[in-house]
This record gives sequence, structure tokens and C-alpha cells, in this order.
Amino acid sequence: MSRTAVFGRRRRRSKLAIAVALFALAVVGGGAVALLDSDPPATPVTEPTPTPPAPVEDTADSPVEQPTPRPAATPTAEPTKAPTANPDPDPLPAELVEDVADLLAEEDVTDITNLSAFVVDDLGRVVAEHQGDVAVMPASTNKLVTAAAALHLLGPEYRYVTRAVATGPIDDGVLDGDLVVVGQGDPTLASPTYVEEVYPARPHTRVSALADAVVDAGIEEITGSVLGDPGTFADEPEADGWRDRYFDSLDTTRASGLTVDAGRRIRERNGTVVGEVAPDPAKVTAEVLHDLLADADVEIGSEPDRGTAPPTADEAARVQSPPLVDLLAHVMIRSDNHMADAVFRTLGARTGDATWTGGDVAARAALSDLDVDWSEAVMADGSGLSRDDRLSAEMLTSVDRAFSERHGATWRDLMAVMGETGTLSRRLRGTPADGRVTGKTGSLRDARSLVARADPDDGGPYYFAVLGAQLEGGEIAVVRDLINDLSVRLAQG
Repeated sequence: MSRTAVFGRRRRRSKLAIAVALFALAVVGGGAVALLDSDPPATPVTEPTPTPPAPVEDTADSPVEQPTPRPAATPTAEPTKAPTANPDPDPLPAELVEDVADLLAEEDVTDITNLSAFVVDDLGRVVAEHQGDVAVMPASTNKLVTAAAALHLLGPEYRYVTRAVATGPIDDGVLDGDLVVVGQGDPTLASPTYVEEVYPARPHTRVSALADAVVDAGIEEITGSVLGDPGTFADEPEADGWRDRYFDSLDTTRASGLTVDAGRRIRERNGTVVGEVAPDPAKVTAEVLHDLLADADVEIGSEPDRGTAPPTADEAARVQSPPLVDLLAHVMIRSDNHMADAVFRTLGARTGDATWTGGDVAARAALSDLDVDWSEAVMADGSGLSRDDRLSAEMLTSVDRAFSERHGATWRDLMAVMGETGTLSRRLRGTPADGRVTGKTGSLRDARSLVARADPDDGGPYYFAVLGAQLEGGEIAVVRDLINDLSVRLAQG
């Protein structure tokens, strides 16, 4: 049963850590330095004020089987493949290589079984690694692969289309039949209440605009019902590896080809706006449109429900979503699980298999030209909530580096900025990493991860990823500290 939500390692004192602290104090003039240990705390996506909710990532804690790790690798300055740009590049900075290798070789790091770390420069030359090709649970860094596959397969200007079709003739303002809302998987459909009172900053496609278009089409009466058709996706409301508590905590909602308000049912209770996971997202969408049409004085014969549009139904109205690039920015910067999974399912639908498995196959195919071994990868969903997901640090840095080269600012603008925006907004403020590291975080109850790019003033950029999963006790602090130390050291160049 879902819960209704009111909107309403110890620190290593290395030379590097000491140098960072001195630098930070100099920058802030002796003030406090923000070195947050993890992403901003997860909260329900419903708030009592219009303030956008904090980035939500899973807090699951069930153990799952992990691959057997290989021994720690030694640092190397050899390229993973022949560089294509500068035929005679400058050698990697020896001090940087040594420092990064030392960080990855610390005993408390190498003692963690399910840890994958990989650092390369912009030519793909490996700075250092530790089990870089071992696939572990990536948490929300999984979204980086979803975003890359979507950008490649769909394109930045792709827009979802939601249509209202008539199952019967329209004569003198009367639709003799049903009005069916046919979804294409748009995760941004939103009621006026959600847009205005719950989450104004989230990209949205207004259902009220669809209602207006129906009225503009001359429909004044519907003899049947308003129905919701989610058929663009297979009827698989949850992915393998999801936990029941995800719905209780509103970390995610049921996946559907037709969804409004991020899969929630929004209503007022005692003057307060509350939300809960929609039991049937397509039906709830039909209910929202039904009420908006009724408010516009359209007479409707029957109650709203789920239904299927016949292939011969005529289109009466349509609305389009914001461009995909806007959705991906929200997915990456705010770590929106529902939106990421909708995009992931869209990949499968676009290639002819609208299942979760189809999304996995489509993502691999979209990125097949990269020099990446996907044999150990598992993408059970697009958000990284699934406990079955498996990616390696080497895979993630390869995708990040390739798409930075191909899409430039378009790709980098999808990332959170250390110390400034999204899930990185409160981390490492006042350090060399502040404003110089951009990337995607991941956080589960027993996992911490980051895939990122560091842009020092001199040299670089450097791409790196750290994935730690099934962490116990002090291991979470060890991985957190490793991420922080790598971010700072690579930002220094």
C-alpha cells in the first residue's frame, strides 16, 4: 500500500587533504568550507510550497549478488585506443598520475569488494584505475547511459506527442462516442495543480492545453467517456530489481505510456495538496482531462476510465512536450527517476520493443559504435533504481568522454556542477573542484557513485568514475572520501 505524502572511512589526513583545506580557507577567507559527504538528502517530490523538491535517488538496502572483482590494476599512461587528435601529445603529468594512483591504492579502498574506479584524460589515456572494468550496481549514474542513448537515437529536439482522438463522428458539437487520450510516453504531462503548486520547475506539458484544443475543435458534448490509452508501452508497471518501498517513498511511480503528474494522483485534503502513487496512471490522466473539460462546460456521458483507441479514430487535438534536451537536463541535474525511466522505455518503443528489455537492447545498440565492452552490463531500467543494474567505471567514462567530444556544450549542460547546481550543488564548495567538476551522481542506501569530468585551469580535461556498491559500515565514507579527493586532485590538474 502506498504512502500518501504531503507536498508540504573516516577522513584521511593525507598531504592532499591538508593542501585542499588550506586552499579552501584561502578562497573563502577563513570561512566554513562545504565538503558535503553525499548528495542532498532525498525527500518526497511533494512539498508544501512551490519550492522544487530535492533530487530524489533511491535509498534501497537489499543485498544482491555482485561480480567477483579482479585484482587492483597498476597505473598506466598508455591509451585505451590510439588518439585521433594530437599525434604527439604531451605526456601525462607524472605528479598527477602518482597522486591519483596513490588514492586508488589506499588499503581502505582496495579492501572494498564492489568498487570500480577509472580515470582517463581527453585522449583516453588511462591515468589510473582500480577494477575499472568490473561491473557493479551504478545507482543513478545509470542515467548517464540513458541520456546518451536518447540523445543519439531520438535527438535533442525530439518531442513527445499526446493526442486526443474521437471514436465516433462529431456533428454539431457532439462527439457520438468516446474521447481517447493516446499517450506516447510523455513523462511531463501535468495538471494545473502540479504545475502551479507542486513542481513549477519541472518540465511540463500542460493537460489544460489539450483540453483547450479539444474545445477549440468544437466539441461541446461527449456521449461516451474520456478514456486513457497507455498502449505505446508494454504493460510492465515496474522494472526487475525494484523494491516495493520505492512506491511508498515516492522514489518512483508505476511506469505507463500515459502518465500525468509524474505518475501521482494529486488532490486536496483539508486545504492541503497531497499526492500518492497513481494505481493506474492512464486512468488518472483521463480523470484529469475529464475534469478540465467539465470545467469548460463540456458535457460528458460517462465516468473516465482506461481504454484503447481504435486505429480508425480521428485526431481531435494534440499537445507536444518540451524538447528532449530539456527533459534530459532535468533527468541528469535533478536525478528524476520517473522521467529517466520513461525516456528509457521510449528507446525500446522507438525500436519496436516497448518493454524494459527493449530499452536495454535499444540503449546498447545506440552506443554500439563506442569502444566499450558491454558484455557485463545490465540495464534493467533507465533510472538506476533497479538492484539488477550493472555498469563499470570504464564504461561510464567512455560514454561521457565520447559524448563530450560529439555534442560539446549540449552534453556538458546536462550535468550538475560541483558546488553550484543539482545533486552536486552542496558538495566541495570552496575547493578547487568548485565549478570545475561536472557530472552525474548516484546514491542508494548502500551505494555511492559519481561519473564526472574535471576541467583544471592547466591541462585536462580528465574523465573519471567511481562506483561503490553493497557498501557496509565505514565503506560508504571511504567511497565518499575517494570521490571527493579525486574531484579535487583532478580539478587541480
